[in-house]
Amino acid sequence: MNRNAVVSLATGLGLIGLLCLWGPNAHGDDPKGPPADTKSKLEVNRKAVDRLLTPAETKPPAPVPVPIPPPAPAVATKPASTPTPKVVEKPKEQPKAKTAAKKKALAKALAKADLAAKNKSETEAKPKAEPPKPKDTTEYGRPARTVRAPTLTSAALDEKVTSLVTEAGIKPVERTSDDEFIRRVYIDLIGTLPTPVQIGKFRSAGGPNKREKLIDELLASPKFGENWAAYWRDVIATRATNQNPGRLEGYKDLENWLAEQFNKDRPWDEIATRMITAAGKSDDEGAVGMMLAHLDGGKVAEVEVAGEVARVFLGLQIQCAQCHDHPSDQWKRDQFHGFAAFFAGVRAKAGAMQAAAVENSPRAAYAMPDLKDPTKKVPVAPRFFLDTSAGTIPKDAPPEVRRALAASRGAET
Repeated sequence: MNRNAVVSLATGLGLIGLLCLWGPNAHGDDPKGPPADTKSKLEVNRKAVDRLLTPAETKPPAPVPVPIPPPAPAVATKPASTPTPKVVEKPKEQPKAKTAAKKKALAKALAKADLAAKNKSETEAKPKAEPPKPKDTTEYGRPARTVRAPTLTSAALDEKVTSLVTEAGIKPVERTSDDEFIRRVYIDLIGTLPTPVQIGKFRSAGGPNKREKLIDELLASPKFGENWAAYWRDVIATRATNQNPGRLEGYKDLENWLAEQFNKDRPWDEIATRMITAAGKSDDEGAVGMMLAHLDGGKVAEVEVAGEVARVFLGLQIQCAQCHDHPSDQWKRDQFHGFAAFFAGVRAKAGAMQAAAVENSPRAAYAMPDLKDPTKKVPVAPRFFLDTSAGTIPKDAPPEVRRALAASRGAET
């Protein structure tokens, strides 16, 4: 509302108020003017008009409230963990008796280790012993060993094979290719396949004798002896009396010894004789592995050795005759035990920290169970298994003589 409007309004109100106040005196009937109370009322109205005409104090507009977004929820943070100090438990005090026993066991183990190291160093330092000479068995009626140089050639052998095959009505196969030949000869002689380089070299080689040259080359390789030594080790080990490899120390020594013999081109009869007659420690004389394979309670099991010697060196399975006459072959029970008597009196022990060993007892005696009453034992003297013309060996013959006779050859027929 502006000032002029207020003045107009006030003037109008004042006039109306005066008329109302004066009433019948408004037309001038009372020359003295309005009474006193009317004056006071006019004064009040005048002050009211003055207040209207006086500008009022302006108040600032009330601020518009601005909405405040709610605070974001606080992210709970994991307080840094304080590492828990490790509680070191005080070791329990061992009883004095247990502590002393542990110290004693430790000292014993250290002493064994020192002894094993000493034995190993002594073995490596000393020279290899020469193989023992075969025992003379001529006094027992055995013929002396004779050695002849081989006269059979590979060409003669081929002719012999062809003749036998033809007589049997079998058509000979065609000659193999170079690739087939090299693969077969590598596997047979050294137990491995040829490499691509070796195959290519053999293909490009010229000359009619390249196959013979390859055979000679492989026979001269150390791998030839190693391959066939592993084979004969398995032949013996798979039929061992004692199948616990942890108790038998002689297999690796036997394998190493056989590899050496094959690579030196030792005759097979000498190898067989030495395996049957060997004595001593396995790390000195690897040939004792044949006897160690049949270790049974501190001695060699005679019947097991008899069956294995016949199987390995004669190609005969005579084990059935141990308990009864063979049902489908000619071998008799007394023949089997007469052969087993050759291996009586052989002792053996498997070493824990030392090499296993085989030794001959001062005396030898063998007896077989009675057929009707197995609790009774019947003494048996050694008898040659196949050479029926040979005489009987004395019952008091020592073990080394018995084994030498078992390995001896009979008269030629």
